[in-house]
Amino acid sequence: MGMAASRQGIAARSARRGCSGNDGGERTMKKEKFVNLLAQRGLSIVALADKSGVSRPTLYKYVHGKGKPRLDTAAKLARVLDVPPSAIMFD
Repeated sequence: MGMAASRQGIAARSARRGCSGNDGGERTMKKEKFVNLLAQRGLSIVALADKSGVSRPTLYKYVHGKGKPRLDTAAKLARVLDVPPSAIMFD
């Protein structure tokens, strides 16, 4: 499955579950932002986990809009995604 199809699949599953991807709390990350960063870099969750050292379950949580990375985790992801940590930390 391509990245665009994967991104559409994630959005469709979330919509069916009634998830907005952001519960309004300050500890969430907009899943679209995270998924778009992965797609732009041509990375899968598995590849990002391997390159960053962040676990797959943690990354899946971000993809589904269930949380936001701590500063140390954001720094690891930012290095691999070639963005500043603030791009991951703030919506």
